Amino acid sequence: MKREELIGIAELDRVGHDSQGKRIKAKFVRQKSTAQAIQPRRMPLGQAQIMAAVQAPRRHRPERIDAGVPQPSDADIEAFYNARKPPDAPPLEQVRDQVIQAINAEKSEKVFTALLDELRAAAQVDKRLPDVRPPALELAAEHSPWLGSSEATVQVVEFSDFECPYCSRAADTLRQLKEQYADKPVQFVFRHFPLSFHPNARPAAEYAQCAHEQGKFWPMHDAIFAAQRELSTDKLKETAGQVGLDTAKLDECLARVGSVIEADMKAAGEAGVGGTPSFYINGQAFDGNPTVAGLSEAIDAELARATKG
Repeated sequence: MKREELIGIAELDRVGHDSQGKRIKAKFVRQKSTAQAIQPRRMPLGQAQIMAAVQAPRRHRPERIDAGVPQPSDADIEAFYNARKPPDAPPLEQVRDQVIQAINAEKSEKVFTALLDELRAAAQVDKRLPDVRPPALELAAEHSPWLGSSEATVQVVEFSDFECPYCSRAADTLRQLKEQYADKPVQFVFRHFPLSFHPNARPAAEYAQCAHEQGKFWPMHDAIFAAQRELSTDKLKETAGQVGLDTAKLDECLARVGSVIEADMKAAGEAGVGGTPSFYINGQAFDGNPTVAGLSEAIDAELARATKG
């Protein structure tokens, strides 16, 4: 695989129009800069062939995305609105346009993710650049809930927000990964990063962390995400009872657990976390596609690196 083909694949990745696409583009720019520093006098060959390969699929990408996002029906709009509306939501007719935009955005993301996975699966990139990653960050803390191996060679740290819809999807992804790597030296760590514009995220984080003190973080974690669209203090109390938390211990914990959440948020800020969910694998920011396939590829690479080392 010639180096210019790597450039062609990176150009394909420029289809990203959201934060995920920008991260992919930023990663390509770093790789390209490193390659130029290593071989400053080497001129790219076959530019015409590369551009032909890039431009052909590029002409079809908008059509493929549009074709995968048909206009929602009245029934779809009403179902979407009813499933996500908070108690004080305005009538559907007042926010109908926003609901349609939200439906289309969600569908567009799914189509784009599938297209990007397809492009990555078809590409065979020969990575010849040296490992120029920054020093690994120490991101797990003693208070952090975790699952997996206690002697892991690969540690996956997630910064998450219980009111973030993308985090809810990530929880499903990680559930599959935990099963996939159950017999491998891989550890999954959870840290809190409740976003300021999610009013129920901070209380949910506190309830979940207190559940951790009673050895029931993961049941509480799953129950909170399952009730994400109706989070409230009453709902969190109800959920705590459903997972079997001791009420007296819970109340005592809630009075002091704020400092633990603050510690996680501080760690996130120092690590450069800008949104949720954010993943770090062995202390390195994961800027790939956070699907089962994307994360598995990164985890497998770290397992292979540990074996070689």
